[in-house]
Amino acid sequence: MDSVKKGVFFVIVAAVIFGSTPILARITYDEGANGVTMVFLRSAMVLPFLLIIMKIRKIPMTASPAEMRDLFLTGLTFAVTIIMMYSSYSYIPVGEAMTLHFIYPPLVSLGCVLFYKEKLTKAVSVALILSFAGVCTFSENMSFGNMKSGDTIGFLLALASGIAFAFYIIYVDKPSLRQVPTLKVTFSVCVMAAICSGIYGGCGFGGGLSFGLSLKGWVYAWIVALTASLVAIALLQLGIKYTGATTAAILSTVEPITSVLCGALFLGESLSFLKIIGCACIIASVIIVATAGKQGPAEMPA
Repeated sequence: MDSVKKGVFFVIVAAVIFGSTPILARITYDEGANGVTMVFLRSAMVLPFLLIIMKIRKIPMTASPAEMRDLFLTGLTFAVTIIMMYSSYSYIPVGEAMTLHFIYPPLVSLGCVLFYKEKLTKAVSVALILSFAGVCTFSENMSFGNMKSGDTIGFLLALASGIAFAFYIIYVDKPSLRQVPTLKVTFSVCVMAAICSGIYGGCGFGGGLSFGLSLKGWVYAWIVALTASLVAIALLQLGIKYTGATTAAILSTVEPITSVLCGALFLGESLSFLKIIGCACIIASVIIVATAGKQGPAEMPA
């Protein structure tokens, strides 16, 4: 198998892992966990492994004041993103939540236009329209006049997580962070996610922290932490190395498709024709952005 084929294989496997782990996370909710607990466990349980790997690779823990500021803000943005994302699973199907979250690539392009004065091309404009149309297809059964509606809360949480992640990607592209080792950034965002979710859940928000998981729940929690935070990230990095960022970004669109299909197959979530159209619109927008020569969206570091 040549290097390009290896890269394609690595990226697809990484995307499948990223797309399927939310299903396992959702299952843990029936085993005693909730969204904020899973964010805490996913972030905290992987920290010892990251420390060991960083020690082996001799990556220093020190950082300049500017790096510390940027790592803090990056970690905080990521923490807010993942807390909202995992909380949305309690209200709406995982497939819908993941697809709504995946509007972030077009938003990254829009952010670059607003903050970096990049030109908004026709291709990006079409992508933005498609992503908006795709999001609208998921509002068919949601009552925006009643904000206490579970569907509405889940919709807004998932959508907001995509918006927050777009800001995260734009910020992590700052020159001061480009030279920081990926594992160091990953460690920082995991620390921030653990701290923020710990405080958020400790104050009773989001259902509070709940550690009374069944054995099955703990097993799934470990699987989510290790696969999403270690295996998938490593494979994605290798895939980008072998295929290039643009090709990797296109292949990564397997992620939301995986979430929708896994949600339908394993959780019995509905997969209406309108939802299929919505998924297609958002995925098409991602592909257009990736193939238009724009910089592909950066991967979720944890």
